Amino acid sequence: MSKIDKIEKHLKDGKPITQREAIDLYDSYRLSGVIFSLKKRGMSIESNIIKADNDIHFAEYRMVA
Repeated sequence: MSKIDKIEKHLKDGKPITQREAIDLYDSYRLSGVIFSLKKRGMSIESNIIKADNDIHFAEYRMVA
């Protein structure tokens, strides 16, 4: 199973994903590229920007039902 397929399953299971999780769980360092590919496949995915400590911002992606 490819990284794209694994992340697709992750999202279809109703779980959000961040870049850190993509690296830790699937060794995927280009989550934005994977999300782009999944959107081209027809998946409806939304992103939310999360503000963490020290003014660090990151995206969290989830499938829209």
